Amino acid sequence: MAFDAFENSEKHAGQTLSIFGESVSVLEFMAKYKQGAGRDISSSPDFLGKLILAMNAQTRNL
Repeated sequence: MAFDAFENSEKHAGQTLSIFGESVSVLEFMAKYKQGAGRDISSSPDFLGKLILAMNAQTRNL
């Protein structure tokens, strides 16, 4: 379900989906993604992630 939601975002536009059923570490998430997608998850450089978080009012205190 989660993989489909990320890969086919247009199909799920406007919907509220509960996609997390368990807490996992980043490494566990990456392994689960690779298992579902058959490829590694792409990542952004740390500075870019921090910039995006800083620009978003809802994530500034994360």
